[in-house]
Amino acid sequence: MFVSWHPPHNWGGQTSYEAPQEWLDLYRDPAPLRCRHHGTTSEEFQQSMRGYMALCSNIDWNVGRILDKLDSIGAAEDTLVVFTSDHGDLLGMYEGRPSHKCSPEDASCRVPLLMRWPQGLGRPRQSDLLAGTLDLMPTILGLLDLPVPMTCQGVDLSRAIREENDDAVESQPLFMFMYSWRGVYTRDFTYSEMCPGVGRPEPQPQGAPERFDCLFDKREDPWCARNFWNAPGYEKTQAELAESTRHWMRRFGDPFVDFAALQLATTGEVVAESELYKRSPADCTLKKRPVEMLEEYKKRFGA
Repeated sequence: MFVSWHPPHNWGGQTSYEAPQEWLDLYRDPAPLRCRHHGTTSEEFQQSMRGYMALCSNIDWNVGRILDKLDSIGAAEDTLVVFTSDHGDLLGMYEGRPSHKCSPEDASCRVPLLMRWPQGLGRPRQSDLLAGTLDLMPTILGLLDLPVPMTCQGVDLSRAIREENDDAVESQPLFMFMYSWRGVYTRDFTYSEMCPGVGRPEPQPQGAPERFDCLFDKREDPWCARNFWNAPGYEKTQAELAESTRHWMRRFGDPFVDFAALQLATTGEVVAESELYKRSPADCTLKKRPVEMLEEYKKRFGA
């Protein structure tokens, strides 16, 4: 069974985080909610945060209904339940970001991943294993002792989970085609850089918040509020993470093409990122997935 809740979501930034009143009432405390890394208490932030938290509480309740049902029919012990999300939400915490998602900060790219399967996974525990979205399908198949298709681009991490080997994965790729950046995620650092070409100002000033040339040291700054891109003392780390990013791009055959150039080459039209979500699927010019656009681009230009 697959269940997908759309909330918590603000519909591409076009509306606030609208939640049922009974759940909003849980967060009517007069004390202002604060963003942890810069302490904003603006009315807009208060409204967004309360709506976001209310929607999360509603999902928590609904997940509980499913778990209670599994208990009531005696299926909980031998049912693998997986809870995750496709992205986080910046909630206005980072100035200069064009979206509530699609950026390399943990608040955007790090998502929950919970698994419950008493009979198959044993005792409850918290894991630091670096798992990516591409790994989910092969890992679930591995846990269920089902064959993993050779076409899977992700990795079966079921053995690492069962052996509690949280150091089995050194890094995960971060690819964001829409905003034309690529990067890599490790336990201590997050790195991202803009594609060369259309729309990139040169040179990049150190720590420019509105761009995606980023290096975050999560040991010193777990909220990713300080950008150490081109910062003194980080030269070796930045070079190593840049090479790791290129390793992942080579693995997936990514020619590192700016999104505008990719659109123009494959559709003949450039659609601004801010307009993509405003078009209905029937009207959208992007008729193909990014991976298909990349394959077509490589065939045409030999990249």
